[in-house]
Amino acid sequence: DRGFLSDEFYNMPGLGALYSRASTYIFGDWNKCGELMGLAPYGRHGNVKPLMQIKDNVLTVPRWTSELNKPYIADSGEKWETSPLMKHWEDLAWRVQDDTEKVLLARAAWLRETTGAKNLCIAGGVALNCVANGRVARESGFENVWIQPAAGDDGIAIGCAYYGWLEILKQPRSFVMDHSYVGRRYSDQEVGDAIAKFLVSVQTTQTKSDNIARDTAKLLADQKVIGWFQDRSEFGPRALGNRSLLADPRKPEMKDILNSRVKHRQPFRPFAPIVLYERAKEIFEGEEDSPFMLIAKNVRPEWRNRIPAIVHVDGTARVQTVREETNPTLYRLLKEFDA
Repeated sequence: DRGFLSDEFYNMPGLGALYSRASTYIFGDWNKCGELMGLAPYGRHGNVKPLMQIKDNVLTVPRWTSELNKPYIADSGEKWETSPLMKHWEDLAWRVQDDTEKVLLARAAWLRETTGAKNLCIAGGVALNCVANGRVARESGFENVWIQPAAGDDGIAIGCAYYGWLEILKQPRSFVMDHSYVGRRYSDQEVGDAIAKFLVSVQTTQTKSDNIARDTAKLLADQKVIGWFQDRSEFGPRALGNRSLLADPRKPEMKDILNSRVKHRQPFRPFAPIVLYERAKEIFEGEEDSPFMLIAKNVRPEWRNRIPAIVHVDGTARVQTVREETNPTLYRLLKEFDA
């Protein structure tokens, strides 16, 4: 029961370690947890016995048994999704995702009952599991659930900085993180220099726009795929509309075009919708805001056939809500696309 690509995860009893263990088993890579979450809805319920359980607030993670003896097989020239092991992998993905949701809900309920708190903040790699986050936001009983946008190891930097500011320097709390656009800004000159490089310039045409939102919306409506590079980059693993691939969600084939031709990844992988904050409740179920694309919501039935490229097989979507005050350029683009 030892791992052959990520041995360190095979002796850790935590929830995140188990999820990574399943990722190694299915994809041959401990860090494909997002793919594992995307594969889970295709699995048959109950075909694999529980991989962990929580009782009386104690988490038990049994050893990885010899029954799970069909690990990821390196490329043989065939497509990964045509492997005869595919159904087994889907079933295991469903199981580890279902276990994860149950454990997180149990932990959240215990926290609420023992502390009486109304607000819940979540960080850590497991907090990137937007399906589980959605259930915690809707079912745990907290009035507000906030998830840190750089919820993996990169977010440790925020914790270290806050510890220094609050605990060592004893400074007051004042900052509110309502967006993650804290990276570098690039000037028109820097963009021009990059485009002017020989191998780039022979393949591209430059056009200046006096209304970038209107012109891009027209291209999107004409079924073009856009590489959108604006303002400061996002902190964390999610592309949140400043370093994003954008496409029209109204045609179901757009998902396959992006997966096969642009992203070069498995066809089951879903794409995430960006939506005007004030229109979100009209299209998706649930009251909770999702500015960092970290909460999965059910797409309302009357909208599923209208935006099929972003509806996952289970009827959900990983939503990003966009407010004018936090990303005015992206907000303007959405308004133009609506028009």
